Amino acid sequence: MGRPIVLHDSLTGVRSELPAPGGSEPLRLYLCGPTVYDDPHVGNFRTFVSYDILRRALGHFGYRFDSAMNLTDVDDKIIRRAAEQGIAPAELAARYEERFLEDQAAIGIVAPDHLPKATEHVDAMIDVIARLIEGGAAYVAPDGSVYFRVRSYPGYGQLSGQNLDAIRSGARVESEPGKEDDADFALWKAYRPGEPWWASPWGRGRPGWHIECTAMAERVLGRPLDVHGGGADLAFPHHENERAQAEALGEAPFSRRWVHMGMLLVDGTKASKSLNNIGSFRALREQVDPMAIRMLFLQAHYAHPLSLTGDALDGARAALGRVRDTALRVHGEIRSAERTGTPAGDLALAQTVGRARDAFDQGLADDLNAPAAGASLFDLGRALNQAVADPGIGSDALRRALAAYVDLWGVLGIDVRVGQDARQERAAEVEHLVQARQQARARRDFAEADRIRAELDAMGVAIEDTRDGARWRWLEERV
Repeated sequence: MGRPIVLHDSLTGVRSELPAPGGSEPLRLYLCGPTVYDDPHVGNFRTFVSYDILRRALGHFGYRFDSAMNLTDVDDKIIRRAAEQGIAPAELAARYEERFLEDQAAIGIVAPDHLPKATEHVDAMIDVIARLIEGGAAYVAPDGSVYFRVRSYPGYGQLSGQNLDAIRSGARVESEPGKEDDADFALWKAYRPGEPWWASPWGRGRPGWHIECTAMAERVLGRPLDVHGGGADLAFPHHENERAQAEALGEAPFSRRWVHMGMLLVDGTKASKSLNNIGSFRALREQVDPMAIRMLFLQAHYAHPLSLTGDALDGARAALGRVRDTALRVHGEIRSAERTGTPAGDLALAQTVGRARDAFDQGLADDLNAPAAGASLFDLGRALNQAVADPGIGSDALRRALAAYVDLWGVLGIDVRVGQDARQERAAEVEHLVQARQQARARRDFAEADRIRAELDAMGVAIEDTRDGARWRWLEERV
């Protein structure tokens, strides 16, 4: 507890410590959330889980913080999708907002302190736009749209490493009537028939995407932000535009640190619905325990790319099984008998737990290095399995060690689960795999049968084929 966290800042490329825990003011954390026109894909959830781990780590180390993640509920995509389905944009957005919140809970994400919706803060956006126009950083087009003058902000491009002239000469900007410069972007979009609208000093219309986060972060959290996060694909143009708008108001910095999460890759390519190379998180979690998906996300540093493959998911599911099986085994041993142990044995286990906790804290404080933090817990799990077999370790020592094991996995958001309900759930999963293996053997798909057998073996299950069918047992007895 009390350890300062070091984070990599995407703007400067430098790692810096957050203020020490216990400060008088809570840290301000903002994350760009989903546009609720469809179920987010798995890559989106990698970003959301990384943000959740940051907040859990801050709490673990004793920080005070105030966190927000926006929900974009008015947008071109929402309007188009709603028109395709013949419903109002607000109805579509409400449907997918509810589904997103269900998915978020399923993967163990604790809801941020604030979940501001764009449609609830249009007045704040109008206020920011008016201030930008007054300062000369924005202008009103003949049709009533409002655009930001990109060239009015000299720092444009620094966050994403973009050169403004290269942006203008490439295919990264849209030419629209009323723009002074093709690189300028919309703060306010004039009304078009069939679209939702709000009244403004420039006529009826709706906010552009980029102005939402600038205005909502300022209203909900205040300025400056301590950490602004999002997927790496948002660095340009979204975050670049957010920063330009906010700092054009004359109040720099908008955020003291920018943290970007790495891409999820499928076959070496960025996971994207537009590329049709990945489905929704919701569809995947109906096939795989969401905690196994979360375990997969822990296998790589949040800022690095991560490959999603069937083998990787199988490995994560097996790893989750080992974690839960260890907890079940220790829990069962504690319940089965009161072990007196010896002072030497209890002290040795306590020291092992202390070393694991130190290694865990060191990894987590080092730019949220979840792989390093998780590795320390797998080491602790191996030590716990050995401790169960050691009669020199008493029940109280095992109980304290198990509590630390469960607690530290919880900091990473992994629900370990112990007790009879957890055992029954694991048994149901084993039965499902045993049946799937039997079906594979029946259709002579021996490669699939062998793969399932290897997965059962990794879960600590022995399987025996008999005339009466397959029988299985835990390799270690559990109470």
